[in-house]
Amino acid sequence: MIRFLKALASFISLSLLLVIAPAHSYDLKPIVIQLSPNGSGASQNLLITNTHDVPIAIEVRAYARQQNPDGTETRTPEDDDIIISPPQW
Repeated sequence: MIRFLKALASFISLSLLLVIAPAHSYDLKPIVIQLSPNGSGASQNLLITNTHDVPIAIEVRAYARQQNPDGTETRTPEDDDIIISPPQW
């Protein structure tokens, strides 16, 4: 019975790896950007590359993030100051 449970646990672990692996099918560069209010740092490019053979859908949203004194954070959509191009349909 113990051998069966070990084999079952191994099978489930390998199955989860196969299911999770396709979720990492894109590359984002750079991971972190710093924006300035004006000048050359006011515009930044992010490159998203599909590294898998299967087409993927990517949704991009911009938020203003505020860290509260209690350690929580508040995010509000940033639609006025940041433009994402090309626009999504």
